Amino acid sequence: MRRHPNPPLEFRAPRARPRAGLLLLAALAGCGGGGSTLVVVNRSLARLDRLRVCAERDSTQVPPLAPGDSARVRPPWRDDDMIQLRGRIGGEPLRPMMSGYVEAGDRVRVAVDASGFVTVETRSSARR
Repeated sequence: MRRHPNPPLEFRAPRARPRAGLLLLAALAGCGGGGSTLVVVNRSLARLDRLRVCAERDSTQVPPLAPGDSARVRPPWRDDDMIQLRGRIGGEPLRPMMSGYVEAGDRVRVAVDASGFVTVETRSSARR
């Protein structure tokens, strides 16, 4: 068997690069709260104002809500977190300020009833 004096060049791409590219795409797809949605609902008969949905490291302002109104806002969490709605109902602070546990990808509805009681309802992305 004869050897060629100048063997053909072989190009071997590192296998880690395609995997890294896939990981980057997956990370980019998960940005912005992991596809989470957050809706605040005023089920009371009074105006809600000075509203903020607070997570451990961030918070999101919610526009004032007339009775029966709702607002969709950007979720203030990126991973698992505890959230709390703070604000005023008819000029008085919301009471009690209940916290709720949320995960990235969850669909969350925060509702305020006529007494100012706050509930946090979640639908996990795992149950979709």
